Amino acid sequence: MESLKSVCLAALFVSLFSTASNGRTWYIKADGSGDAATIQAGIDASAPGDSILVAPGTYHENLSITATHNGICVLSEAGPDATIVIAKVSGTVADFVGVDTTTTLKGFTLTGGTGAPNPEHPGTFHGGGVRMFYCSPKIIGNHIINNTVEPGRGGGIQCFSSAGIIEGNVISGNRASFHGGGIHVEHGSPRIVGNTISHNWARANDPGPSGGGISAYYSTIVIADNYFKGNKAVTNGGGVVVDHCAVQIERNIFTANQSGASGG
Repeated sequence: MESLKSVCLAALFVSLFSTASNGRTWYIKADGSGDAATIQAGIDASAPGDSILVAPGTYHENLSITATHNGICVLSEAGPDATIVIAKVSGTVADFVGVDTTTTLKGFTLTGGTGAPNPEHPGTFHGGGVRMFYCSPKIIGNHIINNTVEPGRGGGIQCFSSAGIIEGNVISGNRASFHGGGIHVEHGSPRIVGNTISHNWARANDPGPSGGGISAYYSTIVIADNYFKGNKAVTNGGGVVVDHCAVQIERNIFTANQSGASGG
């Protein structure tokens, strides 16, 4: 009887594991010898439910994940210090359009982005490191650093009409000539939780909130358990500035943020 019980439990485990692992895993290597030649090639070949597992290395790419590949997980094998994606051409490093929270980007350094053209504000750009455009992906455990958007918004991340989850990231050294050196939220409802947001810069030479760390307007937003340090805004809101928002701000730490007008 005990032996039969063990066999049944083992069969149940295998069944559950198989159900959770229906998707294919695409293994990507920096030398191109993996299951696909590049991260983007793996994304393009994937189906909903697949995983793109990326080996350590430096990848010169601009990633794009659209609704066609909703439900995939793009993750590094060894974390952001060992897995670096540098924008190959001008644009956003990782661009998301039309996906939901079943789509995840986890464990990368994203750097060198200059933002995607902003159709809502012609002639400007948004989202140097990550752009969320009418979508809601999970952006978890990444280092989004040293991206610059000029002219435009969201040096590190732009969240436009999106409800993504931004959690456990380091967002640092990003710059935007308008709003949101670290993160800019516009008509969105993201959860921004447990991030380190530091040494970002925003100038805001057009009307609206500046926000060295985060700027948001006409949005419903949760900002919780983050650490803000050394962010700068030429006008208002060195750490965070919100305008016409329903906002929940709690358990954050703010230190050494600066603004030229109000709200350091």
